[in-house]
Amino acid sequence: MVCQTLKGWGDMIRRYRRVLALLLMTAVIVTSFWFNIGDTSEETQAADKSIKISDEAVNIGLGDQGVEQVLISNKKDSAEYSYKSSNKSVVKVDSQDILTGVSYGTATITINETYKGKTKTAGSYKVSVKETTLKKDAKAADFLWAEIGKTTFKENPFNLQDYIEENLFDCRNMDAVYTFYSGDKNILKIKANGLVEETLKAGKVKITVKETYNKKTRTVGKIGMEVKNPEFTKVDKTVNVAKYSSLDMNKYLKYLTYYYVVLSNKKGNEDEILQMTYTKGEWNGKFKAATGGAVNVTVYTDTEPLNSKTYKKKKCLGSMKVNVVNKAATSVKLVKGDINGKYTEEDSLSISKNKGDSVSVNYIVTPKNCSDDISVKSSSSKVVKVVKNDYSYGKGTGVITLKMNGEEKAVIKLTVGSITKKINVTVKNPDAVKK
Repeated sequence: MVCQTLKGWGDMIRRYRRVLALLLMTAVIVTSFWFNIGDTSEETQAADKSIKISDEAVNIGLGDQGVEQVLISNKKDSAEYSYKSSNKSVVKVDSQDILTGVSYGTATITINETYKGKTKTAGSYKVSVKETTLKKDAKAADFLWAEIGKTTFKENPFNLQDYIEENLFDCRNMDAVYTFYSGDKNILKIKANGLVEETLKAGKVKITVKETYNKKTRTVGKIGMEVKNPEFTKVDKTVNVAKYSSLDMNKYLKYLTYYYVVLSNKKGNEDEILQMTYTKGEWNGKFKAATGGAVNVTVYTDTEPLNSKTYKKKKCLGSMKVNVVNKAATSVKLVKGDINGKYTEEDSLSISKNKGDSVSVNYIVTPKNCSDDISVKSSSSKVVKVVKNDYSYGKGTGVITLKMNGEEKAVIKLTVGSITKKINVTVKNPDAVKK
């Protein structure tokens, strides 16, 4: 009995020991878990943070690149970074990670990170320094185009050096000087610095590009260029323009800087039908279609500015016929809300305003370029008076301003061409409404 009892107590103690051990282990795990969750120290955050490099390898030309070739992100705020080239005779790198190509070849840029007094390698990327070449597109026959002329390039300089900045090359040598030479001076003359002097006739020409670096000159390649004759795309064609809208001649003319337009018709009222519009005192190439009718538009061009005394001696590109026509309305809507965005259509108005107050009412006409005459009338000016009607031809939107004169009902008639919209208006005194 005693032995059995002692054995039972021993088993119980052993069981308690196991439970206690399990409880202690659980407490340690839980404590550790919560300790890690609550740990927002800089050391813990930094342990999970490593830099990101945008490119594993880049190609550059000779010379100081001036801007970063790779983007390095996810840096630690309190860490310091340094950069080292595996071969400084090929490529150098400064403290800001700006590369300088020294000679043709390949090197590796190592990124070192110093944090909490400890320095480690945080990443690396390869750099290949290559010879400058022309981009594939630049070799195409029509990569660049120019119009015929000489005066044109005095007032509007055309310099091929500008295209260097627009990625004309792959792996451009940043410290080299580039010069340009025409392959056919009967078509195009150009200065060595890239400035076009004169274009004499239409045709395709190759522009040779040379690179001078360290007193050595080599040919990079040939740029495709084409000199083009001026074009008038609407010759012998008819264009219909809605009354009150705009006619832009620039849309129909290509490869020219200077042109002169002559208007004519049998009735002699061409200037009434098409009226010139101006920007800063100069004709902008656009007409306002002021009234209905037909006009012949003849275009003359030259390589220098034209005037009314010399235009007939210059080159005539041709004529087109312009018919100014009425564009009839198909629908009229009275709307509430943003007429250029979200709105709801209304057929009647209930206005709570004092006598003498004014309200604005919006409406939309379809199509937008409708040119019908528009009128707005009130059936009783003693109740509501039409003060103003502003309609934007070309936008198809209008605003009616109404003045309250009494507390009754009236009908506003909005007429657009053959369409009439009747709007029932009820005017109430706001004080009476409150009562």
